[in-house]
Amino acid sequence: MTAPLPRKAALSHPDPHRHHLRVRRRQAAAALGSCIGTAGIRLVYGGGSEGLMGAVAAAAAGAGGEVIAVVPQFLLERMRMPNGIAQIIAVPDMHMRKRLMFDYADAFVAMPGGIGTIEELAEVMTWRKLDRHQKPILIANFHDFWSPWLDLLDHLQEAGFLSGQVSTACLVADMPEAMLPMLQRGVCFPQVSLWQGRTSFRRSSRGAYPGTRHSAYKSSGRTIDMKARYEAVADQVTVRIWEPVGK
Repeated sequence: MTAPLPRKAALSHPDPHRHHLRVRRRQAAAALGSCIGTAGIRLVYGGGSEGLMGAVAAAAAGAGGEVIAVVPQFLLERMRMPNGIAQIIAVPDMHMRKRLMFDYADAFVAMPGGIGTIEELAEVMTWRKLDRHQKPILIANFHDFWSPWLDLLDHLQEAGFLSGQVSTACLVADMPEAMLPMLQRGVCFPQVSLWQGRTSFRRSSRGAYPGTRHSAYKSSGRTIDMKARYEAVADQVTVRIWEPVGK
């Protein structure tokens, strides 16, 4: 009888097919970012240079697009930001991060991702179901990543737990070049904001954020040419706005 291989030995050789899919999905993400930047569309995302959203952000900034990162304070110094970020908004927690990203957005794109992506996608779908917004939701189904999720939506609808109106409200595309035209057809104004209008910032009575002098912002051990432009207050919650030096 042959003994089973130790788990570490079994995992020592990466699956070439899985690696190939990761590379292809990252290429598709970069292509989408280039389309966004070239079209002059502002990209709002959760910050960082890793993962597919990092690839989208770097490509959008590289194509001349405006990229805004909304980052919880506890993650700010751990993240490595791509070059060309126009603005970094540091917020106290994940809830405020999602709030600002929702408020700033005219449409949503769900890239292939993990449990956090699933949670955010389910949330904007729920708000759509509750008629809290009419913003387009597009699922980037690169190389069939989201196909099991789409099957789950069909299952929920067949079981009577999901209305067809919600599932059909989600746009699905597998090619990055097809996504912007689909979103642009779906954007309608004015939008009904979950928080009754876009979050407005005002300068804090405490004035500029300490360190506004053109000191560099440090991200994941790397110095970035950013400065804390000012401290602002949104609905009594203090956020910190970072912009490139000289802007």
